[in-house]
Formats: sequence, structure tokens, C-alpha cells
Amino acid sequence: MNQLEATYKWALEVDIAEFSKEMRGVGESPLLAIGSGGSLSTACLIASLEQQRRGNFAAFDSPLLASGNPLVLADTRIFIVSARGRNPDVLGFARNVIAAEPTSVTSLCCMKGCPLTDVVDSFNRGKGLEFASPAGKDGYLATNSLVAMNTIVARAYGGGSDLPPRYRELFDPSGLRQSLAERHQDIPLVQSDELLLLFGPDTRPAAVDFESKFHESGLANVQLADYRNFAHGRHLWLAQRPNTTVILFVCPNDKAIADATLKLLPKSVHNIRIETPLSGIAATFAMQAAVFEIVSAYGEDRGRDPGRPAVPPFGRKLYHLNVFPQAAKDVRSASVLRKQCARRKVGLPELSVEQWEGVYDDFRKRISGLRFTQCVVDYDGTICDHRDRFTGIGANTAKSLISLLDGGFPLGVATGRGKSVRETLRRALPKRLWHLVTVAFYNGAVVLPLSSNQDLNGDTESAPALVEVAQVIKEGNLPAIKVTVRPVQVTLELEDATSAEPLWRLASALLSKAGRTNVRVVASSRSVDIVTAETSKLNILKSMPGATRSSGTETLFIGDRPAWPGNDFELLAGPGSLSVDEVGFDLETGWNLAPAGVSGSAALVYYFGQIKKSTKHFRLALGRS
Repeated sequence: MNQLEATYKWALEVDIAEFSKEMRGVGESPLLAIGSGGSLSTACLIASLEQQRRGNFAAFDSPLLASGNPLVLADTRIFIVSARGRNPDVLGFARNVIAAEPTSVTSLCCMKGCPLTDVVDSFNRGKGLEFASPAGKDGYLATNSLVAMNTIVARAYGGGSDLPPRYRELFDPSGLRQSLAERHQDIPLVQSDELLLLFGPDTRPAAVDFESKFHESGLANVQLADYRNFAHGRHLWLAQRPNTTVILFVCPNDKAIADATLKLLPKSVHNIRIETPLSGIAATFAMQAAVFEIVSAYGEDRGRDPGRPAVPPFGRKLYHLNVFPQAAKDVRSASVLRKQCARRKVGLPELSVEQWEGVYDDFRKRISGLRFTQCVVDYDGTICDHRDRFTGIGANTAKSLISLLDGGFPLGVATGRGKSVRETLRRALPKRLWHLVTVAFYNGAVVLPLSSNQDLNGDTESAPALVEVAQVIKEGNLPAIKVTVRPVQVTLELEDATSAEPLWRLASALLSKAGRTNVRVVASSRSVDIVTAETSKLNILKSMPGATRSSGTETLFIGDRPAWPGNDFELLAGPGSLSVDEVGFDLETGWNLAPAGVSGSAALVYYFGQIKKSTKHFRLALGRS
């Protein structure tokens, strides 16, 4: 308790630029915040701020209850909070949720070197964040960790300016201590073993922590109810057990309903009103400070420190139970789950288990039976993971590409980018192999051998349609969007965005309104490209060494965005196509046959590991599992 002022000051000042960037780019998917024990109240705070500040649906839950439905988890952003990131429940949940391949996984811990961070960072769409609290290892009730995490979260959501600069300004405990000492029917509040806490939206996170701390320290039995849910039958508890003490958390937004509720409570019921003039996020922090004072007072009355309880042996054994067995990694289950989620998004009816087994086996057998002579691979999100965009191609990925090229098989690389991709490929691949590599820049508008030094934009005249498009976008007055105009492509980017679909919808609407329908608008994971109608990544087939013109079945296509409006929609529309990430609804094409939780460049390496080469062709030796 004595360190809270210093912890709060540190949390208000610590650099959270990386965390804020992560939160700004979270996208529109629903968010599920996860916490165990005391961290559940921080999860509640995250869910509340996500809805209040960003307008996205959010919920919070414990690891066990949240793990029940992989179909829901697959289309959700997951945020895991844990003071030390090492308890078996958050670790088990993190491993299992990664297997469900959610939209993203973010974790927040209050110390460095947490096991949870390692687990989350192993996922292609995972980001583990750690802050070293000056309080060090916290006590049993993790008060300093909670204040630190809550303050950092509030700042990341833009609520830091609503908080007072000093912790002592959040709540004055003098009046509270006096109220706790007052007697009702000759019994002071701190000796009551039955508590009913009433709260409103602003104080819900503090209420969750109130329940947690009282039960974890064995001080009293607590029931939680918001002001109106209390009216739906829960008042009968008071009628039958009048010795229960009612505590009311009151802030300006709750004052009217709290006053009306309090007037109707029987006079015989002991109650204590804890009020703050602060609103919103500041009210949450004020009541959190009050919770600490109440727990401290209860502990003093009972002659024990709630932060240092005598934990029984059976409790330690319960804590270390492993109830999250390793998630199934079989390819069949993971592949089917991906397709199920994709079809559900577009409203297609569900298939039976037997039907799913049939369509999976049909595709696997079909693609395993093809004999390929060349391979075309998307770049961003496939060869190069998005988090490695500015660092280059991973060693394992480069090794896989070199292995294919050493077999004499041409490689095509299709990208929405320009010369930066040429430079990165040249660093990753030996010069002796460059003649076998063809690159389709700007979504296929410019196709050149990797060995070519031709200027990608040098003598190319700007397409009239794109000139018109650039003008339409400019007149749209969208200052937050970065617009890059090239002769063959107009690129739109929104800083820190993790999904380009909202930007794609906006651009499509602007162009449709202006009658500019003679262009194509495609989305990558983070940007939108506008190209001429004839531009296509498939243009690369015309320029690859020894390319077969008559049939596409001899080309293996691999990408990460086959679902419309993804920029791999055309590329992965054929029977010889695989995805390393999302999938489309079509049961005949574009499956992701990588193991659960394996995506991006790791999935590409997995696919290349299944390649069996001969002198004239190669095939994918994909098993049934």
C-alpha cells in the first residue's frame, strides 16, 4: 500500500508508445479480454474502454470459460492480462487460443521476461507487452501490479488525461475509515461476513476487484449486482438475511439511481455509501483505491495481512492444476475450422461432419495429385511476415525458397510493393539463382526478372484512370489516410491499422460515387491498392522462365489473402492454390492446410517442407492428418 503513490506516478510517465500503437491498430473485430484472479478486473476495464472509447463490442472472461468455442475465438481479438504472466491458466489458454487462430493476440504483463510473452510472440499475429513495475514482485493481492496495469491501459485508450496527477487525489480515505468504524445494531461494518455491493457502469472494474480480493483473502462473502439487476429478485436476499451489509459505489453517473435505491432499502439494513465526484475512468480508479482501503481495514480488524495469507496445501495444488491440455494440432481439424469460419462470415449453411471430411479429403487428394513445375508466392504476409516488414525475410523462409530454386524450379513473387521487395529478395537469395526468380511488382502492373535493374517507375506513363482516381481520393478530404500515387498504382494506408477492409470499403464507396468503375480496388492486410482493370498478379505467368501458357495446374500458388477483396483473390482461385492465413468460402480452392496456429511465413516453410522433387516436377506430399 505504501508503494502505490510511486507506482501510480511511474505508470503515468512510463513510455507506452508501443502499446498505444498496438491499440490504435486493433481493427473492428470483437475483443475478448482475459484475466485470472485479480487480473480479471483489468480485463473488465479493457472491455469497458474498448466499448466506450472505440465503439467496438467487447467482453471479459476467465481463461476456462473463454476457451469453450473455437468458432468464436477465431474471429476475435484476444487480450490477455497477467501481472507475472506465469500462472497455468493464462499460459494454457494462450497456447489453446493460438491454435484457434484469432484475429490477434495481445498480452500485458507487469514484469520482464514473462513466459506468457514468449507464448504470445510465437504467434504470427501475437504481440507480448511487458512493463517492469518499480514495485517489483507484488504481494498475494497484487495491488501495485493492478494499479500499474490499469493506469497503462487507461493511457493506451486515451484516458490518461482524465486521471489526477497524484494517487492520493483519487480518493480520500478519512471519511471511509470513519464509516467503516460506525456501528449498526452494535456491529461495525468490518465485522460483517455478508456483503452486497451495488455498482454502475463506471465502477464495474473496481467491483470485480472487490469481490476478488475479499474472497481471495477469506475476509467476507461478497455478492455483486448492478443497481438495476439488484431489483430483479436479488433484493429477496436482504429480506431473508437482514444482517447483510449493503455497500454502494456512487459516482455522478450513478447518483440518481443510487439515491432512489437507497431510499427504498429497509431501515434495518446496514449500508455504507462510498461516493466520488469523479466520473468515467477516474471514477473507476477512485473506487479501486477505496477497495484497497476497505480490504486493509477488514484485515486490520481480523488481525491479519490480506496480502500475506496462509495458503493451504490443497490450494497450492489447485492453483497448479493443468486443465488446458495441449490443443489438437492435426491439420484436418484446423483446416476445416478455417473454412467453417469463412463460410459463416458470408452466411452459407453449415455442413455435416461427414460432408466436411469429404470436402477436405477431396481437396487434399486433388492438390497432392498435381505435378508442379513452378511456384508463385505472394510476398507480404507469406514470404515476409507483417511484423518483419522492415527487417526482411526470415532465415528459414529463405532456406525454403533456395531449396526449391536449387531444384531448377522457377519462382514467381507477387507483391503490391516496389523496389524494396527487389532489394530484400536479393539479400535473401544467392545471385546465382536470380535468373530463376520473376517478380510482379505493384500487383502485377510491372513484371521483371529479379536480375533486372530496370527502374520500376522510370519511363512509365501514368494511367489516365489512376490519375482520375488520385483526384477523387484527394477531393475526399481524408487527412488520416496516406495516399501514394505511382504511374501504375495508387496506394492508401491508414497508420497502424491491422485490417484494411474498412479502408477498402471507404475507397470503393468514394470511387463508386464518382463513377470510377474502370479500376480494381484490392486489399492487403494493412493497405489498399487501386490498379487498372487489366492489372493482375497472374500477369507474372507470362514472364516466368519456361512458363506453361496452356494450363495453370502446373503452377503452385501460395498467398495469404484469398477472400474478396483480398489482393490474392485471383492468385488463389485455381485448384493448385494454398493459403498461409485466411481462407475464402469456396470449398474447391484456397484452403489453408497448415497445422493449427501456424501461419504466415511459418506456414510457407511448412508447405515447402512437404515438397517432393523429381527432375521435371515437384509435388506436395500432404498426409491425411
